[in-house]
Amino acid sequence: LMFWTVLAEHLGNAPGAVPDLVPTFQFLYVSMLPRAYLPSDEDPFLVDEEVHEYRSRISALVYDIATVVGAPALLQATLESMRQQEGVLAQEAHFFLLAAIATPAKGSVESCP
Repeated sequence: LMFWTVLAEHLGNAPGAVPDLVPTFQFLYVSMLPRAYLPSDEDPFLVDEEVHEYRSRISALVYDIATVVGAPALLQATLESMRQQEGVLAQEAHFFLLAAIATPAKGSVESCP
């Protein structure tokens, strides 16, 4: 989390930087989506330890990005990506990462009127 926060602060303070870094983080997130795809012969409920560890690291990165830029920005990027991607593997990867995005959003939902 510290990495993403420091990166956002650094980019935001750079000369000529665009104050709104959300599109940059959305791009990073969308670039990670294909890395969450499972091989076509893998059952998402029966993955081996190595695959589980790899996807857990991706999920942790997505959680950190959602914490820095906010869950709504990543939810929007996910929905746009889902419209462009087809197939069960793409859908499963999107839903897998939605779980990581929803985690930081829980606190913000409780504060809504």
